[in-house]
Amino acid sequence: MKTLPAAQVLTSASSRFAWLLNATMQIIGGLLVILGLLKIFGLFEANPYLALHNPILPFVTNRVVIAMSALAEVLVGLSALRRSYSEYAPWLVMWLTLVMVTYKFLLALVGYKGPCGCLLGLTSLLPMSPKLQRSMAELLLLIMGLVSFATLLNRYIRSRSARRVDAGQSPDLLIPREPAN
Repeated sequence: MKTLPAAQVLTSASSRFAWLLNATMQIIGGLLVILGLLKIFGLFEANPYLALHNPILPFVTNRVVIAMSALAEVLVGLSALRRSYSEYAPWLVMWLTLVMVTYKFLLALVGYKGPCGCLLGLTSLLPMSPKLQRSMAELLLLIMGLVSFATLLNRYIRSRSARRVDAGQSPDLLIPREPAN
C-alpha cells in the first residue's frame, strides 16, 4: 500500500476545503442576489414602514436605506457568483457583513424596537414574525461573516504554504528538506 507524503495529504484536504468554501460563497452570492431583488420588488409595496424616516440616517426614509442595501446586496452577490471576481468576493461579502452588523449595532444603540426591513420582500411572500425575521437575518449575517473569514484565512494559509515550498521548506512543519543528491 502506497502512502502519500504529509504535505500532499494536507494539500489535497486544503483543496477540498477551499472548494467547499468557494461553493458556499457562491451559494451566499445567490442568496444575496435573491434577497436584494426581493427588497427591490418590496420597495414598490404600500408599506407604511418605508415612508418613515430612518432611525440611523434621519435625513432619508427607510425606502432609500433599503434601496441602497438592496443594490449593495445584488452587486456583492453577483461578484460572489462570477468566477472572474472570485478573488474579491470574500472581501466584498466581509465588507457587506460588517456594514450590516454595524447598522444593527447602531439600531440597538439608539434603542430602536421597530420592524426590521432586512428581509423586505421575503416577508410579503412568507409571512413571519418579527422575531423570526431578526433571527433569520442574524443567522445569515453570521454565516456570511464566518464563510468569508474562513475563505480569506484559507487563502492566506495556502499562500504561505506555497511560499514555504518555494523556499525549500516543508509546508506543514517548517522542517528544512534534505538536499537532493
